[in-house]
Amino acid sequence: MPGTHTVSPSCPKQQTLLLFPLRRPEIESRRNLCQDPHHEATQYLQDRPEGFIFMGLLKRSKKVWVGLFQAVGKPNELVVIKKMVGEVAFTLTRDKMTPSEVMISSMTDPLVRRQLPLNSRLTTFPRMLAFQIHRDGPRYRRDLDATLVYKYYNGGTLFDLVERYKARRQQIPEGFIWHVILLIAQTLSYLHTGRTAAWAKPEGAGDRSRWTPIVHFDAHLVNIWLHYPTAAEKEQDPRLGVFTESLPQVILGDYGYAFQADRVHSEVLLASKLLVGLPERETWGDKAYFGAVILHMLFASDRGLPVSIDFSGGDVSGALDARAQLYQAVRELEGGGRGRSRAPRALAGYSRDLLDIGLMFEPLTPLTRDPGPQVHLRDTLPDQWNKWPANKFVYRSLVAMAIRFCGLETASPSFFYIPPLPSSTGFSHQKKINSTGIYEEAITRRSQVSQVE
Repeated sequence: MPGTHTVSPSCPKQQTLLLFPLRRPEIESRRNLCQDPHHEATQYLQDRPEGFIFMGLLKRSKKVWVGLFQAVGKPNELVVIKKMVGEVAFTLTRDKMTPSEVMISSMTDPLVRRQLPLNSRLTTFPRMLAFQIHRDGPRYRRDLDATLVYKYYNGGTLFDLVERYKARRQQIPEGFIWHVILLIAQTLSYLHTGRTAAWAKPEGAGDRSRWTPIVHFDAHLVNIWLHYPTAAEKEQDPRLGVFTESLPQVILGDYGYAFQADRVHSEVLLASKLLVGLPERETWGDKAYFGAVILHMLFASDRGLPVSIDFSGGDVSGALDARAQLYQAVRELEGGGRGRSRAPRALAGYSRDLLDIGLMFEPLTPLTRDPGPQVHLRDTLPDQWNKWPANKFVYRSLVAMAIRFCGLETASPSFFYIPPLPSSTGFSHQKKINSTGIYEEAITRRSQVSQVE
């Protein structure tokens, strides 16, 4: 789906809402950084002294506000500015003055505890351009707020894409599903192990055994973003050349709930430590959300399955239905299409390997129901743990399998091609696509995709 959720930069004539981050002083402990021309955030904001003009609202709640802005004087530069007010920004951090999204981010700053790599082989972490922390009153935390400036990713969310296919009752092409599986599996591998794949060298110096896992804890469809790099971006960063209009860049964003696994405040670890013998206890929440993402892509053409990955209200009928349909589709493949029952329409045509991956992750998906993995882990038994996908499989075998499928030379053009679908928003950007050309680009990715791992 080539950028149906893309916003094209423009020069507004009548919009008057402007944001000037530098005109508002930060908390006292950070004011010296505001005068440091070499500080990353300060340098970025000083290069845009005329501020940012409001283009559109992306999200709004009582204490979180996210908007799309354009840098004044830079017509081709769009950014996302996220405003978090009061305690909502600081609830999961031991450091009461630092939001989780800052502590685990791509920035270079004294408040950043774990820096997400942007100069490594990974392209799946969000680029934070600047942030500021302010105080509006005497109350310790309630009067604090944070302003975060991110690069704008033009392809919308994976949730948007799944919803469009649901509306049309069309299958998401298998090549695209493997593409997402590959990049998200590599991202979780880095967060949990320090490697982009189980056989790869650790990112940075040090022994992998000393790596403290980073838990994302919110890796659902809405927080997986898509981006179609422009020609200028590909020229500036050659790694982006592997992405096409059918296989976009995939970003795992929103680290507002992320934490280091050694932080004792973590509810998921406090819950899982009660389960004696639970292996790889830091990773099950993220792998459960990953499994739910895979199932939603598989069943995108089936409107009957629940849209929300948490199966709100405790309803697990959707998960049980998914399991039954996956088994039915596998039996149909094993019988060579000669069985009494045909494969469910939503799964017809998908490979046995992809269906097996869905079956392997399906037992984990009930962990994503409200109120989340930190509670549902307590209801599991050792017999279930042995059936869940282990880190070695997810970060080694699954990554290798996805690389093989993403470079599959015997696939037809439709294996990768995502046809343009109508946008459900006012922002629409359609392009003509040559499916044969996209297929030829996809075939050449066998050698290129290893650069992304």
